[in-house]
Amino acid sequence: MQIFNRRVLALETNPFITKALLLHLSGKRAKVLKKIIKTHPSFTDEILSDIQVTHFKKVVEALSPDAEDFVVLNFPSEKLITAVEQMPALSEEQLANAIKFKKAEEYSISVSDLVVKVAQPLRDTRSLFEKTRHLAFATKRVSIDQYLSRLFSEAKAPEPDVLLPDSIKYFELIDNKAFLGSMKTGDRFRFLALLDLQYSLLFAFLNGSIYHVAEIPITIKTLLERLRTLDVDVEEVLEAIVKGAEIGSLGYVKDIEPVIDETYRNFLFETEKAIRLVLNNSRIANAINQVDALSLLSLNHRITMDLEMIARNMRLLNGAPITRIPLKPDFPEDLDLYRTVVGLGYRGIREIGKYKFVKEIERGGRGFDKYKPLQKQKTKA
Repeated sequence: MQIFNRRVLALETNPFITKALLLHLSGKRAKVLKKIIKTHPSFTDEILSDIQVTHFKKVVEALSPDAEDFVVLNFPSEKLITAVEQMPALSEEQLANAIKFKKAEEYSISVSDLVVKVAQPLRDTRSLFEKTRHLAFATKRVSIDQYLSRLFSEAKAPEPDVLLPDSIKYFELIDNKAFLGSMKTGDRFRFLALLDLQYSLLFAFLNGSIYHVAEIPITIKTLLERLRTLDVDVEEVLEAIVKGAEIGSLGYVKDIEPVIDETYRNFLFETEKAIRLVLNNSRIANAINQVDALSLLSLNHRITMDLEMIARNMRLLNGAPITRIPLKPDFPEDLDLYRTVVGLGYRGIREIGKYKFVKEIERGGRGFDKYKPLQKQKTKA
């Protein structure tokens, strides 16, 4: 594979944005050749809107992929059943089949109509997804067929080598070794909440491995739908949010700041509710006192930082520590606005070999400290 695949094409699309990265692999380094962000708000429940297909086609044309590119494409999480399943030690195929039968029975869907994917361990390190609990994704076969057929026929998408569940793009960004190293054992919990455009999820870890996953009903789409009821240019706000810009630069900031703040608070309130439900159902004595930390992650550093600040002010879970997720050591800081599609890019690189992004500091920049884990806050005597 390494002989033929010297470029990785990462494509991320949803009804609100399309992002793409074209990477060149050489000398064990990954260098960005082209990058694109297109915003196109489309408030629809369709798996692909017309405007989304149009923008996706333009992005593909601009990147000019060739047949030898290794292509990674996201699959929308809102079309997935996401769950943690406890299963005995089985082969990958046996595990997927066992989960498929279980989900078919739970949701009254024919086994032949379901497709199941189990999150695979990361190379060279102990995985977050291991032991007897497995993070699994299931969807109807027809959903995948509809999604891909329209992207192929109308948007001229190249055939993907990897079709990745949307939420996994965030896990690809995490410095797995550092994240695991900060987890304690002995019935200790750690939580990770993801706020994305179309979906939000809470991942629970117990004793260093995956324990539970739950959906959080507040998303950035929730915010944009609220703003539609005001005299606001939603596309302009979306572009500011996606690109990490100062909301204060918009002319109607007094109208939207309270809505943004309320949405973020509602997201964190629902996150706390979901966490308490996990703890109450765990049958672990005093589970609320067994929480080591809550981490937050979103489209870019600005949103993540805002969520962290509000979470501390709200004193979630009786003031449980809010810690920053450690991103990979070679995370390209200058691509923070592309971080979600960078996650897809990492997956492509990982499938081909041990390539790393060229670090910002190696390009002559100073580098940034903002991706380092937060230091423990000093308490007053």
